[in-house]
Amino acid sequence: MNRDQLLDAIGRTDESMLKEIEQLRLGVDDASAGSATVTRMHRPARRRLMLVLAACLVLLLGTVGAYATGLIGRRSGTVQTGTNAQGDAVMVFTPDEDMRVPLSSIHGDVKNTTQTMQSQWTKNPATGEYEWTGSNDGLRSNKPGIGISQLSFNTLAEATAFIGYDGLVTPVFNENVQPQFLYVYSTGKADNLDDPGPDPEYNLDFISIMSYYIVDGINVSLNSYLITEYFENPRAVDRLEISSENGDVQLTSETVLVNNREFQVVHQNFGDPATTDDGYQIPQRIFDTYIWAENKVEYQLDINYAESDRSRAEQIIADWMNSFTD
Repeated sequence: MNRDQLLDAIGRTDESMLKEIEQLRLGVDDASAGSATVTRMHRPARRRLMLVLAACLVLLLGTVGAYATGLIGRRSGTVQTGTNAQGDAVMVFTPDEDMRVPLSSIHGDVKNTTQTMQSQWTKNPATGEYEWTGSNDGLRSNKPGIGISQLSFNTLAEATAFIGYDGLVTPVFNENVQPQFLYVYSTGKADNLDDPGPDPEYNLDFISIMSYYIVDGINVSLNSYLITEYFENPRAVDRLEISSENGDVQLTSETVLVNNREFQVVHQNFGDPATTDDGYQIPQRIFDTYIWAENKVEYQLDINYAESDRSRAEQIIADWMNSFTD
């Protein structure tokens, strides 16, 4: 990789790769187990961030994330950090409650996405095998009893209205840029994952708003997660794993108090600055994840930026945190 290629990789995120991320996030790679491994590019190819929807947590070897000293606020969960068996850094956010909501509390058109799911798999009467008959342009599950939907929107407000859950907050994003992508993902499950029958009913179990922006070199992801009583696990996202081929990744966490809410923050430290093949030193960038859960919705802001853009990045973060008020 030369200098120009590297700078291009830092400044932009490949959309095709991000689509693959969301496929895995929704469990289309291992739907029956209720888990998926997701890879998101934050840096050049050797550094990856993986979100894992897991049925159970791994044993962590270390824990950080104490409360802000002397401050008492509403807390939605706790953060733990440690290392997995492969030596990768691990962060776990544990909400303070079961995050599943009654399906009856969701009133938007997202409930109609299960109708599309019914036509995605067809049982071949000659072979008895299920065949994919859904779109080849979108996402695809690996079991006929799992349906999946991906719909694009122009604004966060439109996506929020499409879901129609009273407790869902539309995060504030004041930057005048169009999203690189903004999707509402939803999945549904039939009673029998392997053989749902000729006219299956899919129960909506997972809904997320996934958005990604580039603001003058600042990379911003605003994600919201909502799960129903049909979701297998009591939370939408269990853990983040961060690995690096060259050197350890160190995680630290803290809490930030805004509007009497303690936001969990995880900072990623990739160690000494890396260099390209031709010896050019890569400018250090800051990689942070902000987490809040409220009214049984989990929100995440992922942001990475250069030190020179700190002031603008902090304003984006402040706008997001100030979205949540009483």
